[in-house]
Amino acid sequence: MIDAVSRDGFVIAQEYLPAAEQGDMRLFVMNGRPLRVGTKHAAFRRVRSGGDMRSNIPAGGTKAAAQVDNIALHIAKIVRPKLVQDGIFLVGLDIVGDKLMELRQI
Repeated sequence: MIDAVSRDGFVIAQEYLPAAEQGDMRLFVMNGRPLRVGTKHAAFRRVRSGGDMRSNIPAGGTKAAAQVDNIALHIAKIVRPKLVQDGIFLVGLDIVGDKLMELRQI
């Protein structure tokens, strides 16, 4: 298994988060601020399906409504200066529980 996942010369590993069982949230951020559509934040929840532990859509996950809470907004606030400094205008923040898992530039 190690040979298979490291064949390209690198491996990315992350801790298992029990909160991932409920899926993750992608919160869209524009110019360093959470994107809003009217009174709602632009976000969706990705939920795993079947026995697969991944919730991403290509792996069979499904989309669901997201509740953007103060934790997600705080995470966005923390990364805002770096996003603006680096000129990353539109990004999706993938959040599980209280952890930022990935920044996906759009």
